[in-house]
Amino acid sequence: MPLERASRPCLGDVFKSIDHPTICLVSGILRNATGSTLAAGTPLLAQPVKFTGGKWVFVEAGDEANAGGLVFDQGVLAASLADATDVPYQPGGKTAILTLGPAIILETHLPANDVVGVALNWTTLQTRFGVIDPHIKFVDQPPSVYTQTFG
Repeated sequence: MPLERASRPCLGDVFKSIDHPTICLVSGILRNATGSTLAAGTPLLAQPVKFTGGKWVFVEAGDEANAGGLVFDQGVLAASLADATDVPYQPGGKTAILTLGPAIILETHLPANDVVGVALNWTTLQTRFGVIDPHIKFVDQPPSVYTQTFG
């Protein structure tokens, strides 16, 4: 199995609300185009990506303004992944990418670093995703749930 699940945050810890998954998520091939080999155990959850050359590639620190989505997968790489290699998803070789809102993302479980270990600028990423319409909103605490009683 190419991806392993680990005791890391899961999808529901990061992606608190996605109103229309069939509209907000796209399926695509994820490729390592970092110029480096990614280590086994590299987490994929909520890593920013951009679409280039017909595939989704990881956004590295300094390129946050070009992000077009977030990886919607809680897996980690089971083995190292060489540069210019697709992430080996089974079956079909594709994963889900969040590209549109309305969606609410909980900031506390976002990855601090890109896939090569350099700190990401989430302020730039939040600005980038804030201009996408409908918006992808980032919050620092889970949204409250309100119950209305009719009587």
